Amino acid sequence: MSGMHLNERREGTRFVPISEARADELRRLVGDPVEVARDLAEFRERELALSAMTPMLIDRYPHKWVAVLATDEVLAADSIEALLFELETRAIPRDTAAIRYIDTDDRTLFF
Repeated sequence: MSGMHLNERREGTRFVPISEARADELRRLVGDPVEVARDLAEFRERELALSAMTPMLIDRYPHKWVAVLATDEVLAADSIEALLFELETRAIPRDTAAIRYIDTDDRTLFF
């Protein structure tokens, strides 16, 4: 959305102004745009770290749920419930961990 202002929305290839009240409502729902951008960048870094670790995770944690934390620490559990409980026990917010099930089955996508 480069160059697009919060008080505009895209319709096709043109921007249509929205009211300041609607822009305020969107800010309340979404939050501070700078904070949202920072959070998305941090999430992307965790997801990239998790993806880079995938071969190691398959070797060490097959058929487990794993969480990769901002510190690159890996938590693993047999179920998503157990993994989420571990995050809660350690007071780690769920949205700060990249969580994935480590599936060892090869999957083929057909197009």
